[in-house]
Amino acid sequence: LLADAPDSSPAAAPAASPSARSAQERYRDAYPVAVALTGKLGLSGFRLNLSVEAATSFDQLAAVAPKIRDAVGPQAYVPLEQALFA
Repeated sequence: LLADAPDSSPAAAPAASPSARSAQERYRDAYPVAVALTGKLGLSGFRLNLSVEAATSFDQLAAVAPKIRDAVGPQAYVPLEQALFA
């Protein structure tokens, strides 16, 4: 009975899930990825890069993320998506 208790505990699942990261942690992880992606766009991505640099929170960076995806393509966007939403 005691051996079964930890396995059936619902408290174990949230600790292991990626969604346990705070918005601040997600922002901290995603910001350098976003800057690197938009920095590679050169002059054509200058305004987008400024938008990323102006983002000071997870919500602001998440709002810019679809524009980054459109600019860099879905494959290059994967690391940013994971840093923000995984």
